[in-house]
Amino acid sequence: MDVLPMLSSFTLIALAELGDKTQLAVIMLSAQHSAISVFSGSLLAFLLVNGVSVLTGSILISLLPLKWITLASGLVFILFGLLELISKEKEEAKIEKRHSALFPRFHLYH
Repeated sequence: MDVLPMLSSFTLIALAELGDKTQLAVIMLSAQHSAISVFSGSLLAFLLVNGVSVLTGSILISLLPLKWITLASGLVFILFGLLELISKEKEEAKIEKRHSALFPRFHLYH
């Protein structure tokens, strides 16, 4: 077994999940239920979600060249980033509209 992919996966996922909403949900559930039950449930959920991801990646790499998978992944990340920016701009516009209706003489953003 190649240890490098295992270590890099562990490191990237561990760092990405720190302070994530999933971690906060587990903290909340652990405060209300047994730690072993919450740990078991969250471990099973994580295994299921990431197991599906690993299977999908394995199937894709057998069907498509790595170049196309990499390109598609990059485009999906860019698309999600743009959608996030657009939704934030719309939310800020709503906030500005509500604020200016309540306080017409004061501007929220300069």
